[in-house]
Amino acid sequence: MNGQAASAHQLLNAFPTGVVSAEAELMALMAGDERVRGSLEEAQRYLRLALRRLDSVPAERRGRFQITLGILGLAVARQRGDLPTVIEEAQQLLSPLEGNATADHGMSGERRALALISLGTAGLWTGPDPQAQHYLQQGLILAQRIKQPYLEMSALAHLAVDAFRHSSFALCEQRSTQAIELAERHGWAEEPIAALVYLTRGTPLIFQYRLVEAVPWLERAERALRAELEPATAVTLYLVRGILEMARGRYHDGLSRLHSAEQLAQGLATRHVLALRARSLELQVLIRMGHRERVERVLAEMDHADRDSAEIRAAVATLCLAQNDPQAAMSLLAPLLEHPGAMTITRPWVIQLWLLKAQAHDGLGDLDAAERSLEQALELAEPDHLRYPFVVYAAPHLLQRHSLAVTPHRGLLSEILDLVAGKTPRMAAGEPQPLRDPLTESETRVLRYLPTNLSSPEIATELHLSANTVKTHVRHLYDKLGAHSRREAVERAQLLGLLARSRITRTG
Repeated sequence: MNGQAASAHQLLNAFPTGVVSAEAELMALMAGDERVRGSLEEAQRYLRLALRRLDSVPAERRGRFQITLGILGLAVARQRGDLPTVIEEAQQLLSPLEGNATADHGMSGERRALALISLGTAGLWTGPDPQAQHYLQQGLILAQRIKQPYLEMSALAHLAVDAFRHSSFALCEQRSTQAIELAERHGWAEEPIAALVYLTRGTPLIFQYRLVEAVPWLERAERALRAELEPATAVTLYLVRGILEMARGRYHDGLSRLHSAEQLAQGLATRHVLALRARSLELQVLIRMGHRERVERVLAEMDHADRDSAEIRAAVATLCLAQNDPQAAMSLLAPLLEHPGAMTITRPWVIQLWLLKAQAHDGLGDLDAAERSLEQALELAEPDHLRYPFVVYAAPHLLQRHSLAVTPHRGLLSEILDLVAGKTPRMAAGEPQPLRDPLTESETRVLRYLPTNLSSPEIATELHLSANTVKTHVRHLYDKLGAHSRREAVERAQLLGLLARSRITRTG
């Protein structure tokens, strides 16, 4: 819980084998070590051995030992995707504190924070759970109070996921940025848990169609991730990479990523909330590639509950439109969009449904209804500037026709049309290569002052930093941007969309 698994491994390896096999408490710690190394079978074996020797633990330490076993059981269950067990173990860890204090056999604030965060994480994994945010927020508050930054980072990362699910992109960015700062400050930037942090920072950028900015965050997530330790994060990462490849028009690559997400999700003990979304996107990619018969076979083998989900209905509606059957598409979409609040999908998916409905109306010759559906999609997209669904899913002629209508979303629509027309390249040949490592928040603040005439000491004054700190940030900026001068750094940042072309003036 302190992010020091490597140190724990080194200490445990110093014990002779005979000592470990004779001590229940050491066997429990060995279970934790094996879990972190990805050896779940060995971890479970050590746990069983430790439990059998429970009576050998001195009475004054037995209560604390049982809690340790509960924590380790929770961690192993989380890795297996066995969320009912995660919830059961977490609730047991919390129960001593809910009764009288003397029943607390070594239950510390760290363990309570871990239990709360685990309950919140389980809620996110299985689907919409109104209690998930509450548990995560309580876990965050407690982790901050007891000064446990590793647990704080975990809570922030999952709260960022929760913010994204509820379509609060600004809050998602804020929480993920806070978590990134913790990871960098404490040397956890390459730890597997950091993968989720980078992923939540990059995913909203994709839906805003800021692909160049998103790529380094996803690459950083891939470098940190160990799928066997963070299976839920791995499912999400493969899914998001598939979405990115769809935006690039690389359908074979996208299909491979989405298939990996679905396969990993199927291997978990509890079904992941994103499993159906991966399946839906797979089907939509196959439709774009012309494999309609294959899609029909997959749909025919799917159970009724899955086919009736919003995600799969989107895929079936896409197939109907490709088969020139807009009426069938409409019959699938209309019931969903009559009560959009009842759906459990995120806003980009709801926007896609409205775009499909606009195409169905257009195919039926109801142009006014098509315009209204498109306008509803733009209304949902405007707050967070979501451009991805329109570039990937919308019919260009509908967008072009809507540009002639009166709409309060003309600015957003104009940007979308530029993207569709190819005025802004989609990672095409000749486009500046994305950064290998994303800029930190501090580096970004300094970058904003580089287009000005302010010297480094003057920038330091503006930002309330030391001149040496600013010079260090500038040096890192040059390195990350591949620049050799201030002017070259500014030009490179502008090409990447990291810096607006307007100039910052000195504040008074």
